[in-house]
Amino acid sequence: MTELLIPNIAINNEDELMAYLDNITDTDETWYRRTFGLNIAVSIWPVGGGGVYYVEGYRTSEKYEWQKAMSYGDPIRCFMRSKRNGVWSGWTDTGFYYAEFTNRFEASPNIVISKAYIRNRMVFIMGYLVPSPAGAYRLLIPSVYRPLYNAVAPHHVSNSVDVGCVSAIYIESASTIAIWTNRANVANITFSFLYPI
Repeated sequence: MTELLIPNIAINNEDELMAYLDNITDTDETWYRRTFGLNIAVSIWPVGGGGVYYVEGYRTSEKYEWQKAMSYGDPIRCFMRSKRNGVWSGWTDTGFYYAEFTNRFEASPNIVISKAYIRNRMVFIMGYLVPSPAGAYRLLIPSVYRPLYNAVAPHHVSNSVDVGCVSAIYIESASTIAIWTNRANVANITFSFLYPI
């Protein structure tokens, strides 16, 4: 395996960053890579209060070039832009990132989240209702991962005795996982949600 040492550029303000990005190289047909250590938040990459970014790009000519910037934050974010006829476009959030948030739910005695992540702007949540008496159970979804609309979850019962005990499993008011049972379940009842964000 070959290691590559990529220059790390310290940046103090957004104007300095843009001036550097707009003029990384003046050599045509050049592929380049850099890392940036930012001590400030920048509007072009709205990820937080700074951090480290990996930037790569390719300059075809003075008129044509592209750049990709990837954050090391949580979640990982990727932004891209291109130059056409000598004019740079704005940065676009490509949505190609992955972040797990399984441990960001509050503890619940009845609802267990076994896996939760966001990938390419799709949220996946999988969990189960432990054996519990009949009733309504709720679990708040962390705000940044809430859906834009209500969602219904498919569910699976592992014990035939539990068939028919679930009235509904859904996300109510686009913020809370709600599970309604009409009688006690004797085994875990699993569920999953998949929705865009």
